[in-house]
Amino acid sequence: LHSFPTRRSSDLHIALQDKEYLHMNLGFRFACVGVLALLSAACASADAPREYTIDQFMASVDHRGLSFSPDGKTLATSGDDSGLFNIKTVALASGSVTARTQSNTQSLLIEAYFPQDERLIYRMDDGGDELDHLYVLAPDGHSTDLTPGSGHKAMFLSWADNGALFFVLSNERDPRFFDLYAYRADTDRKSTRLNSSHPYR
Repeated sequence: LHSFPTRRSSDLHIALQDKEYLHMNLGFRFACVGVLALLSAACASADAPREYTIDQFMASVDHRGLSFSPDGKTLATSGDDSGLFNIKTVALASGSVTARTQSNTQSLLIEAYFPQDERLIYRMDDGGDELDHLYVLAPDGHSTDLTPGSGHKAMFLSWADNGALFFVLSNERDPRFFDLYAYRADTDRKSTRLNSSHPYR
């Protein structure tokens, strides 16, 4: 005769817990299988995705950046309708589009409207060198370089809450550092500079 050790009550409790966990785990797996089956059936019954020709794909227009005018009636964006990005504005009520720039040499990428008027801030590099400068586009089409010079890069950050200042990062002082500049909205001129001590990586 062989004697078998009897399970203690704690062992029996653990065994029952393991059995309960196994049942719950199996139930969860069966539920997942059911959900996947329903999703598969829904996908199979859905309409087939629309297909496009390569000509249609290549003719699609890419848009980058957007900003609303101070009165909220116009949206400014940059679109590559001509192969290069140019700035255009869209009247939200009618949908009519107005070309604001017509560059055939450089891409112009919108950053922001001025909060109080129809001027626009945009960025543009020189022949793909990725050294962006910031410009102001006036309603009459005249552009002003906010960050003149060569060999440096500038980036628009944001507007101050009161709309009187906007902030720009630029490494014009030293190519290793991006300093913070504040520009006055009424004159487009720098008012302050905060030097960075951390090299750009």
